[in-house]
Amino acid sequence: MNISIINIATTELFILLLIIAPPIILPIYCLIDLFKRDFSKDKTQKLILILLILLAPIIGSILYLLMLRRAYPLK
Repeated sequence: MNISIINIATTELFILLLIIAPPIILPIYCLIDLFKRDFSKDKTQKLILILLILLAPIIGSILYLLMLRRAYPLK
């Protein structure tokens, strides 16, 4: 099955989505999760984490999820 507008096969489209989707979806998920956390002690830490996720989306998101997320409880 070909998508006639851009002339890409289904397999190629699937592989392309696997490459493009994570850098877009992962930072969005991290930012949503970040805004659900309680930063009442240190507001600047929240700003630093937002900048980290936005300026280095893949590395910043992975660092946030693996290390920094546990440090701040949910609201």
